[in-house]
Amino acid sequence: GQFNKIVAYVFSQNPSIRLIVVAPYNGRNVGTFPKYWYGDRTHPDGYVSRQVLSDTLKQACEYYNIPYIEQKNSPINGYTIQTLIGTDGVHPSLEGYLQLGAWLSGEVGRLIG
Repeated sequence: GQFNKIVAYVFSQNPSIRLIVVAPYNGRNVGTFPKYWYGDRTHPDGYVSRQVLSDTLKQACEYYNIPYIEQKNSPINGYTIQTLIGTDGVHPSLEGYLQLGAWLSGEVGRLIG
């Protein structure tokens, strides 16, 4: 619901804007997002799988015709998380930001031509 409100507000402020949605990434809990971030109180363990969140965002983006970038193919994954996530266990390290930025700029470039 919040995503719909945000998109409606952004378009009301600038109807000709070009949006691109980038899926969130949670470095500390690879594969799951805590319920207090995404509010899935129906799941028994209180977590929303990354795939459920991604599918939901993807469907919403398709509805609004907004390009969607999923981070499952980003340079930060279960194999590189130890070296590309910083000491807080959540945010990328400097090297992680550099690799993520290069990858993300390529994805955006692909979408906008």
